[in-house]
This record gives sequence, structure tokens and C-alpha cells, in this order.
Amino acid sequence: MRRPPREIIKGIRLKMNDLYIENNYDTTLNLFNKRFLYRKKLFELEANNIIDFTDGEKLFYGRMNIQEIAIAVKSQSSLKNLKSSGSPTSPKKAIDFVANVFELLQNEILKASKNGKIYSNDKYLSDLKVYRAYESPNLKYDQYKTIFNKTLGNSLKTSNVFYRDMKEFLPILMNNIEKSLPESPLTYPGFIKSRLCDIMVSGLAIEIADLKYSDDNKKINQLINSPNWEFFVNACDTYGFMIDVDCPWRIVADLNSEIMIKAAQDVSPDNAGGYATFGVYYEPAFKETLRELHDLVADLYAAGRRKNFLIEEPCKNGVIKKTVFSKSYQFYEILLELDNEFMLKFYMMLRFFESGMNISKQEATKLINDTFKAHSSKLSRNAYISIFESIISKTFDKIGSMDYYRKAFREMNKQRFAREEISGIVLDTYGETSGGGY
Repeated sequence: MRRPPREIIKGIRLKMNDLYIENNYDTTLNLFNKRFLYRKKLFELEANNIIDFTDGEKLFYGRMNIQEIAIAVKSQSSLKNLKSSGSPTSPKKAIDFVANVFELLQNEILKASKNGKIYSNDKYLSDLKVYRAYESPNLKYDQYKTIFNKTLGNSLKTSNVFYRDMKEFLPILMNNIEKSLPESPLTYPGFIKSRLCDIMVSGLAIEIADLKYSDDNKKINQLINSPNWEFFVNACDTYGFMIDVDCPWRIVADLNSEIMIKAAQDVSPDNAGGYATFGVYYEPAFKETLRELHDLVADLYAAGRRKNFLIEEPCKNGVIKKTVFSKSYQFYEILLELDNEFMLKFYMMLRFFESGMNISKQEATKLINDTFKAHSSKLSRNAYISIFESIISKTFDKIGSMDYYRKAFREMNKQRFAREEISGIVLDTYGETSGGGY
């Protein structure tokens, strides 16, 4: 006969914190086993809208499109204030139609509470409050860049690395950051698809509690074991919200649910809803980096620059020390020295290193050259960079020509259009405007 969890085993009575994580101060094995028990308990509930967002296609949900290109909310005007924020001094926001559906969910929960269908005194599940919602990825990225630049600058200076100008600096830069880029990316798309960024930048996620993410014990006690939990889970399913298994107070809009599709269409008749929403509300993140790439390089250059330094030069009697002054750039000088062709290739090389793509330098160079040649054709730069971004996000045994991938991309979009997954605009732009997303 299976023993109940609180039965005395070997003279020790099991407590909840013996079963589930309260904090991360435990052995790796214990943490693993406790997290396994916690997840097992949630999945045994057999609710189809309790989702693991750490695996498969859901890992980057709301942060990349169907071509696996990193995306970000295009305009703050597409966001809407959420009612009943847990912190009234700082109103929380979400994508407008998501906010509309969330208000319906709030009303449903509150109505059930007043009618006695659920308990009215539950701290989190009787009257939904918003404690966390949309967070600007651009603001997070700016904060991250400040730290990145400072760290790089300190590293170069303490290592006595000197350079006189951009020509000397850029090879030094790549040598110093190449191996760390997969974990510490430099570009905006690299940042968005990294562990430094999460689903809260999507505008699709809302948190209705302020519990610690590491405390599985409180997740069980204050949410899962709540008498209101089952009603909450079913209501979320009805209104098109998924529940994060590791953070059960975080609900995420399921864009392909019927109610979310209708809500999206009600706000914007041009929006077909579903994955097509990513083409309406979001833009590829690479556009931001390409717009600011000269500024990005200028800041990195300045971070590690020494105004002057000593070098040794040979002379008749041995060596002589000479003071060298490094160049201080005006922005227009950087534009003149680093032309668009160079910067585009530099960007693509950064993205190769960030993606951790396991190909030879010859294959990488071929793809970069193919992309740049295609850039000179009648289609826009953004269209071809979209294809490039899609390629480096996937694994290929052999890199083909850019023309091959463009044709494959177009054919894929035709099939998706026939299935009504995307709108026709995607077919016209060959990926410049993303029509799908995860």
C-alpha cells in the first residue's frame, strides 16, 4: 500500500519542505529531485493549459516568430493598462487585446467569488491582481549594454590592451568576446533569445502573485492546494490563457485560442489573429541593432580606450619608449571609416558567434557573402537579413546559397498562407514582415 506523504519514515516525519524546494540552498541532487516532485504533482492534474515553457517551441514563446527570428513589440501604443495592478503606483501593461481578455477573466473570477462558487478570501485567486506584466526589452537591453561595456573596458585596461584606432580595435574586440557571445550576447536579437531575457518582454504574460520563483513549497501551499485553484485553471483555459508550470501565477495568452483570435480581430480587423499577430504587433529585433550598430561600436571603443600609452620601438641603441595617442572619434568619422558593407558583415559575424552555430569559417563566410550579394538585388536589406537570421537559428548540415534559402522560405510561406496561418503580406516581403510566431 502506498504511504501518505506525511507518514513517519525511519523516525522522521516528512514536512512540505522535505518534498518541495523552498530556496536554492540545497545540494544539486536534492534540488533536482524536489523540482521533479513538484512538476510531477502539477502535470498529474492533467490540465491541458498547464505548460512547460522551458522546453521545445515554448522556450522563446513571444520572443521569436515562426522563422525563429527574435522579435520585440513594435510600438508602445499597442499596449494597454491592466486593471487592478498589485502596485497602483506603477500601472502594468499588456498587448491591448490580451488586456481585454484578461479583464474578462478578472470579472469571471470576481463574479464566482461574490456568488459563492469559490472562496472569497483567497489572497491571490479570489480577485485577480496584477503584480508583473510587460517589461520593455529595449530598456533591459540598454541596462545590459552598460554592464557589458563597463566589463569589457575594465578587462581591456587591466590586461594592458591598447589600440590606436578602429582598425586596431575591432580585431581586439572580436578576440576578447568571441567565445563568450553565446552566453553574453552583444546584439539586440542575441539578447532577446538569451537567458538574460524572459517571456515578460512579450506583452503576452501576466503575473497575478508576488511569490518567490524558487519557492515550490509556497507555490503548492498558496496556489495549487487552494480550493479556488481548479476553478482558476478552468477559467484560464476558457479565456485562452496558458499557465506556466514553474510559475503557476504567470498566465500567458494562447494566441491560437479562439477567444484570443477573436479579441485580436476585434481590436484590429487587419489582424487575422493567431500567429499572424506577430507580424502586426512585433518587428524583428535585428532592425534595432542595425539602426544603432555604429553607436554600439563607438561605445565599445570608448569603454576600453586609453587616451595615450607607451610603446617600445627599436632604435640603433636598442629600444626607445614612445608615447602614442589613440584617436578620439566624432560620430561622423566612424560612419566614414566603417561603411555599411563592413558593418553589415560585422553584424552577421557577431550573430554567428552568438548563435553558437557549428559550421566552418568558410561556410560562415559563404553565407555572409551570399547575403550581401542578395542585399544588392531588388529586395530590401531587411528581407534578406530576415532569411539570414532564420538560417542561423537552425541547424544545417551544409550551407547553401542565399537564393536557395529565399526560394525555400517563399515556398514555406505559400504553404502557411494556404493553411491560413499567415496573411498575404508575408509572401510579398519574403520574411521582412513576420507573419508567425511561437
